[in-house]
Amino acid sequence: MLAWTSLVSLRLLAQSACALALLSAPLAHAAERPRMHAFPEWPVRLQSEVLRASKTFTGELHVFVKDIPTGVQYSYNSSTPTYLASCVKIAFMVELFRQVRVGKINLSDQIEYSEEDVRDGSPVFGYLAPGTKVPVQVALEAMIHHSDNAASDLVVRTVGIDNVNRTLKELGYRFGPITSLIDVRRLVYGRLDPRVETLSAKEIRSIGFAKGGEERALKLSETLGELPGTFTIPDVHRAFVEYYGTGYNSAAMDETARLIEDIVLGRVVSTQASREMVQIMLGTRTGERRIRAGLPDGTPLAHKTGTQYGRICDMGAMYLDENHPVIFSACTKWGRRESSEDLIARVAKKAFDLIQMETQPGFRQATTSSTAVGADDFDLAFGTESSSQDGALTAAEELLEENWQRKKPDKASDRSKGKKKKKKKKDGDGKNE
Repeated sequence: MLAWTSLVSLRLLAQSACALALLSAPLAHAAERPRMHAFPEWPVRLQSEVLRASKTFTGELHVFVKDIPTGVQYSYNSSTPTYLASCVKIAFMVELFRQVRVGKINLSDQIEYSEEDVRDGSPVFGYLAPGTKVPVQVALEAMIHHSDNAASDLVVRTVGIDNVNRTLKELGYRFGPITSLIDVRRLVYGRLDPRVETLSAKEIRSIGFAKGGEERALKLSETLGELPGTFTIPDVHRAFVEYYGTGYNSAAMDETARLIEDIVLGRVVSTQASREMVQIMLGTRTGERRIRAGLPDGTPLAHKTGTQYGRICDMGAMYLDENHPVIFSACTKWGRRESSEDLIARVAKKAFDLIQMETQPGFRQATTSSTAVGADDFDLAFGTESSSQDGALTAAEELLEENWQRKKPDKASDRSKGKKKKKKKKDGDGKNE
């Protein structure tokens, strides 16, 4: 217990100066309102950029932007609910901190990782031996920083999925029904065969490990004892389309932005809990080609990514300075992964630059690491996104380092060869989340 406490303490001390300044600064709503034009111009100019970019994008963009100090906002398809993928883990985090506040859970409490907790898309917990016990704090970090699906469902098991949905409703946020990550798989593949409901966590993980639609369809057939070709790529595509139509794990961008804004302003659970949630989100390692790619190097970004078949999301708070957060919430539907990520980066960059120039006179545009945006066709592939490992190791990363040599992926896991070499580039959104 002391060892884990020390790891968490070291991680807190190792946060960047920018992150510490954000956490110790007055709440954003108390900041002095920045100077700006009588009639803000940045939403109009951002709209022009979005329309230009959308012309060459084969999918559909949903985005909401709000400059917190001024209250000025911009929206594009932001009131239409869309699937959130792993961004629902923000809701898991909110419920966890609520239960911590009322004394039901302590972040130092130990939870056990068992055979029934295995998941695809688990870059940290996927290398733990069943029976390993870890603090709730570590599961929280793995869930947000690396979008680890096993860690996420451990958090869900700890707090209760009914409580997650009840708290969202009581706080007034309009979300569709939220489920665990393994239930996402059951709800999708169950549309092809109801026997999926009886599959073990390990069997469902083996389907998730399959690369691409064809291999996934073959693995599903094999797991259910059917002949190859029983399920096809069009079947898998149809299953996802039908699942997305149910409204599970979905919300509009203006609604997710409202939740993030309330966290940033200290309104969710408590001021201290909100600060701690922002701190956790500042450590997110996934989505380097999304919002992060459009921002000047070193810009604090408290966010969460989501990735699933035909869906790419990134949402959070970009900080112009420690008292100037800008809420940015975006998801795409059906565009190719690379072009979807580039579009999010492009719109985030434009929003950041326009608000900076309009509210902070004398600002000189900084260079960023963003890449050129190109048009791509619809892609049926199941992909994964990269994860940055810069900076001090978090407690979750220490856990991965300690267990890497103890448990290598077994042949039954269907992991690709060369996994070990690429482990630092694999992020927790996995193939679907």
